Amino acid sequence: LSSDGIIGSLIRDNTLTVLSSEKSAASNVVAITSADQTDALDDEDQDDAMREEIEAIAPGSVARKTYLHYAKGAGYHRMIIYFAILLFTVAIQIITPVYLQIWAAANSDNSEPHLGAYLGGYASIEFLYTIAFSVVFYYFIMVLVPAASESLHAEEIGSVMRAPMSFFDGTTPGRVISRFSQDIFIIDFEFPLAMHDFGYEATRMLGSAFLMIVSVPYLALVIALVAVAGYFIQRFYLATSKQLRRLDLASKAPLYTLFQETADFNGLLTIRAANLRSSFTSYNTALLSSSQKPFYLTNIARLWLVTMISLITAMVNVLFVLIAVANRNSTSAGLLAVGFTQVVSLQDIVSLVLTSWTQLEIAAVAVERNLEYTKLEPEEDEAQEGHEGDVSVGRGEWPT
Repeated sequence: LSSDGIIGSLIRDNTLTVLSSEKSAASNVVAITSADQTDALDDEDQDDAMREEIEAIAPGSVARKTYLHYAKGAGYHRMIIYFAILLFTVAIQIITPVYLQIWAAANSDNSEPHLGAYLGGYASIEFLYTIAFSVVFYYFIMVLVPAASESLHAEEIGSVMRAPMSFFDGTTPGRVISRFSQDIFIIDFEFPLAMHDFGYEATRMLGSAFLMIVSVPYLALVIALVAVAGYFIQRFYLATSKQLRRLDLASKAPLYTLFQETADFNGLLTIRAANLRSSFTSYNTALLSSSQKPFYLTNIARLWLVTMISLITAMVNVLFVLIAVANRNSTSAGLLAVGFTQVVSLQDIVSLVLTSWTQLEIAAVAVERNLEYTKLEPEEDEAQEGHEGDVSVGRGEWPT
């Protein structure tokens, strides 16, 4: 059992004294040196837990190199193919209301000319959109994401395996386990899904904004002001959410460390011999409760964001109707219909864009932590160390 662990500190501080009996091979006598020292958590253990809890709380925004790190793992050529198919898919979706407006304008006198041709064209557009959407999602889930996950995991574990012993002396098992459990789960699922949602919804939002500006040109000023307001709201929310995500990831490390030490066979023997099961159960419960606080606060912050988005889209809808009524004599009814269809779905689109963007930045913290471990300095080669130290013993001559 590691001497830096919780149980190791008890033995190191002479809290527990294990006496081996030569006459009895079946049992050991464990003596408690002081009745006042039966608590498993001393000040040093609490300090270690606090250091683990704040280990991953690095303030600041996620750097661009974090996204480049993921793109490199997935392969730049795969990323280019994915975004090209994504743009084609969204373009088909944006064209659909325009096509319907053209069809409605051709049928303004209720004569229904070329009905079969328009129906066939609409069916072709919807069929093409279904195929394109299926292809882009399949390529993303089955090709791009597995390649990125495999590459990032292999690079991280290879870097840890080549790390010097000083890294393991200064890093608790809980920290390493956290990087290869929860972080890997986020890299495999949460981050790619957030990236896909953001790319898809952001492209849809740009297309919708273009159609609304074409139908009501004066709405361009309103959209610009709303975009500025949305940027500052999202910036405030993003800073809070990223810190909560870092707290969520870091708060798991003490829990993993305690579980690793108590699950060890020697650790269980020591705890039971010292009759400290209730103390360690209470400590585990306290760590578990503490690790759930950032998750709860993240949901509260998300509800605040949804409320702000609802207020922004409500303002856009009201202004769109007022401007459309004021310019009803100079604006095409068909274009107004297209604009109204986009306004109806605007709240959902903006909400999904800001939420997915924030989720992407939050999930990118795990990619950032992965990048941090891939930058670990590897252990120097033994032959190189011997050469630099003028030691004549080489690989082939060891042991002497």
